[in-house]
Amino acid sequence: MKRIKLLILKSGEQVLANVREVIQENADKTENLVGFALDNPVTVLEEIRPSMLAEDGTETEPGIDVLMNAWIRLTKNERVIINNDWVVTMVDPIDELVDMYNKRFEGTNDSDSTLQE
Repeated sequence: MKRIKLLILKSGEQVLANVREVIQENADKTENLVGFALDNPVTVLEEIRPSMLAEDGTETEPGIDVLMNAWIRLTKNERVIINNDWVVTMVDPIDELVDMYNKRFEGTNDSDSTLQE
């Protein structure tokens, strides 16, 4: 099952990805969250588009333009592991953002949402 989340990192980057927890099992059989596996991570940049007056006198609607780029552009890896202490917060993105992401990565693998280390 896909678990699309928007992460805010310590660096200030907004990263959208299919997120899986990376769990480490201790000798006493307890488990610790040590990080997150990000499948197909992309950075999300938004730009506010103000309303503008056209030559014919009509006014365009204000809005937000969204741009997605590969988070690490020079890699072949589709999965990136990050330490959990780099994540400031993780939230559910708006539906339109999830739709954009899913269209970009249609047909990619969709497996379990937890990884064991």
